[in-house]
Amino acid sequence: MTRKKVLLLSSIGMANIGEWVYFIALNVLVLNLTQSPLAVVMLYIFAPIATITANVWAGSFVDRFNQRKLLMALDLSRAILVVCLFFSSSLVAIYCLSFFIHIANAIFATSSLVFMTKLVPTAEQQRFNALKNFIQTVGFIVGPSIAGALFFIGATTTAILFYSVALICSFMLISRLPNLSTNELEKKNLSWSIIKEDWHLVYHFSKKHIHLVLIYLLFCHVIILTTAIDSLEVSFSTVVLNLSTSMYGLLVSFAGVGAFSGAMINSLFSHKLKLNFMIGYGTLFTGIGYLIFSISHTFTWAAIGFFVLTFAFSFANTGFSTFIQQNIPIDILGRFTSIYSIAESLGIIVLTLGVGIFSQTFGIRLVVFSATILLIVVASLLISHTKQEV
Repeated sequence: MTRKKVLLLSSIGMANIGEWVYFIALNVLVLNLTQSPLAVVMLYIFAPIATITANVWAGSFVDRFNQRKLLMALDLSRAILVVCLFFSSSLVAIYCLSFFIHIANAIFATSSLVFMTKLVPTAEQQRFNALKNFIQTVGFIVGPSIAGALFFIGATTTAILFYSVALICSFMLISRLPNLSTNELEKKNLSWSIIKEDWHLVYHFSKKHIHLVLIYLLFCHVIILTTAIDSLEVSFSTVVLNLSTSMYGLLVSFAGVGAFSGAMINSLFSHKLKLNFMIGYGTLFTGIGYLIFSISHTFTWAAIGFFVLTFAFSFANTGFSTFIQQNIPIDILGRFTSIYSIAESLGIIVLTLGVGIFSQTFGIRLVVFSATILLIVVASLLISHTKQEV
């Protein structure tokens, strides 16, 4: 593996571990400050709202700016915001700062996708995405462990400050990456008229590539459904299955093992796997994992469901990331993904609130089961449509 790919993967790994530590610490901080679960729930609503706020214009900005410099600026900005959060004791200030961090995260996600697509040759993108997914899975496992250790030896705010240090490390790693060539769009000043032109450009591109857009939107539905189901995960485990907090923690560890195993196998054999298989059947078995979880009555079956769904989703996620990199022109990649992520974020907000309301009326198990069946239907559609396109 080349030096530049190692640097980029190391940067992703540092930021991802730091983000997990920050995410857990922020939840604990707000809960300790307010003693209100609703106050913590508000933190989950900020992410999709911030994505909508940023991505109306972020794609136009990302496609016209030097992505390496933008990634560095976003790392520094987020590090400063996290330090401000470290010194904050007001709930309003914490909410405002976390909202701006989410906005920076949304812009960073778009920028990093474009930068990675430029940096990594097309023939190597699938393996690189598999390795990236593996590193992010390690972050999913290591981050909470670090957060727990920091909680044990110090205050919650100390764990939050860890994220700032991780972002500074990410900044230094990105600074050693090459400045990639950019297109003539950089020469234009960004304005609302330019943004409107970009929306029209994406619209006309979408009309010419209906099948591509259909696959993209189907996978967006997968993200929406899995996020909505995950929002009921704790309630299902503790209320329906009557698991203790410690048993729920053990259940989550099975999800970590599944994600780690899937990502490892994916990174080793990604060059032998076809994208349509990874996207379609990865999503299908993710749905099957959720189905096992939704009909389970014991810890054992719930753990099997968790393992299957996280194992399978690592393949689906890698396949889809590679698919959009190889099928959407690099010069509009930022604008395309930003604009469609607005619809995805709206779907997450609506469906997450919807399943919460319906679970009060129809019961948690029925709502989780129904959403899972819908996920399997979407997966079947993906299998059908990706046979022709991918």
